Amino acid sequence: MRRILAVLLILFFVLGTASAARIVDTKIIGVTETESGEVKGVVANLTVELHNGTGRVFVYTNPLTQIDTQASARLAKEVACSTLDINCSRYDFFYIINSDSEIIGGPSAGAAMTIATMAALQNVSLRENVYITGTINPAGSIGPVGEIFKKAEAAYGIGAKVFLVPKGESKVYDEETGEYIDLALSAEKSWDMSIVEVDNIADAYTYFTGYVIEVPKVTSAEIASKKYNEVMKSLSESLLEYSEKLFVSTEGKFNSSTINVDVSDDLEVTLLKSKDYLSQAKESYSRGDYYSSSSFSVRSLIYSNYVNYAVDYYENGENSSFVESKIAKVNRSISAFEALFLRNMKIDDYGDIEVYSVVIDRIREAEDIAKAATSAYNDEDYDKALYLAAFAEVRKNTAYDWLLLISKFEGNLSLEFNLDNLRSVAQERIQESKTYITYASTVTEGQVLDEARIHISKAIDAYNSGKYIFALFEASKARANANLAMEIRAVTNDTVQYKINELIDDSRLAIKRAEEKGLLPILALSYLEFGKTLRNKDPLQALIYISYSKEMAQISEDLFYATTGQKLVTHNSVIIKKPSIVEDTTLKSLYLLLTGTLFGALLALYIKRK
Repeated sequence: MRRILAVLLILFFVLGTASAARIVDTKIIGVTETESGEVKGVVANLTVELHNGTGRVFVYTNPLTQIDTQASARLAKEVACSTLDINCSRYDFFYIINSDSEIIGGPSAGAAMTIATMAALQNVSLRENVYITGTINPAGSIGPVGEIFKKAEAAYGIGAKVFLVPKGESKVYDEETGEYIDLALSAEKSWDMSIVEVDNIADAYTYFTGYVIEVPKVTSAEIASKKYNEVMKSLSESLLEYSEKLFVSTEGKFNSSTINVDVSDDLEVTLLKSKDYLSQAKESYSRGDYYSSSSFSVRSLIYSNYVNYAVDYYENGENSSFVESKIAKVNRSISAFEALFLRNMKIDDYGDIEVYSVVIDRIREAEDIAKAATSAYNDEDYDKALYLAAFAEVRKNTAYDWLLLISKFEGNLSLEFNLDNLRSVAQERIQESKTYITYASTVTEGQVLDEARIHISKAIDAYNSGKYIFALFEASKARANANLAMEIRAVTNDTVQYKINELIDDSRLAIKRAEEKGLLPILALSYLEFGKTLRNKDPLQALIYISYSKEMAQISEDLFYATTGQKLVTHNSVIIKKPSIVEDTTLKSLYLLLTGTLFGALLALYIKRK
């Protein structure tokens, strides 16, 4: 009797475990290079399996050696989980890719990997006659790829009825005729196959499954906060007053100085920059854009402070010891402020969490800039050293201005930052950012991606030094820059404002989610405001700040966890409608029948034995 009971229990366990696995198959459409040097379309088999686990990603490829598939798979997993708004820490993800040829331009498999991951998470099948090519960007948009005609030809060869391509790529250039061919029209006539442009992964998923994913739109009014405006108005007033006073005193000092013309001309240009930023600060304040006003005030302060230093330096015979003393004074000032701040830091309200983290970030940045000033001094570039010393002093002073905002938040909590939790979230963000940078490097290069590399380097250094909040901020900026580097590959002067609007929507949604959890994401709201201020004057900087805004909303949640140890429940704002396709329920029905039978048998044996 015991032996029968044991066998039945084992069968029950095995069937239950097997049913937990979710398996989805699809095709990757790529290209390969033949021995003669020609490029031809090829097809690889992709299988995605989900098992109960802890969020790990495993990849097997054969051969597909020219693609960093680990980075692609990790990004596909993250985008799938984010798009469906699912906590994926309960699963392990297995990606199996088999091909008869080595595929060129492997990142173009990113969209297909994401679609298959989403289907596995939802436990639905993919339509067998629908295929896709395109890179996947962290925000869920589908990026451009090459050799569309060859890939379409390969898709047709395996019976595709619908072939999805990135937006703007259904027209291909014919080198023989020197003209563009409407591939969608040609494929419809010759192959009876539809070529459809898709902008994002949610739209593509509908073609594969019939599911419609609706992402809510959030207006400015929905994230407007009286508390935020009160806090930022106080900060902007303080910085505006300080910058105006420093500019006036520095201008008077410069006008009465006796330095030579060559130097004075350069300093006069710098003073004009300070004056211009001061004017922009006043204009922003009058519009109620308080963070923008603060940011322009800080820029004015940096230039005024530098001219103030430079006048003294040149009037004192350009003595290097003057520069050395300024740097030393700034370093002492930063250290003294940091020691006082950390000793007296008390969190009695959730609003304090964000303010203190900004203060710590500003202190660390001041330290970083002061180190750069020392390096410039050692290289005998005294003018640069003076500028950086002036910058570091202003950054330290802004940390103090942020600290004064603590009085705006008063509660009865008694919290502190937990170093283990901070270390955990910083490490997680660093790993994610490295994945983004690795993937982005396979499809693009440029200034924005270079900035991502600089930020991740600073994040790693900060992490190794135990400066976890600074590491978290730097890693988040790295992730934002890597994401943006992919997003703007196909952006033109005509489409840049459209892309800015897309990122604004993403940022507003992230901010609203944070606010709905009882947080006040001050920096997220601030960066969003500043990015919108820059959208016409400097679209690239606008894109960067708006991308930072979304990341700062995530940091608000990370910092909440770092102090309370509580993971906030994600707000499920993505609506998924039932698909029109009929799911195959045979396997599910069989499993239910078997498990029911086994359970009944076990129960009968138990009763009989009793």
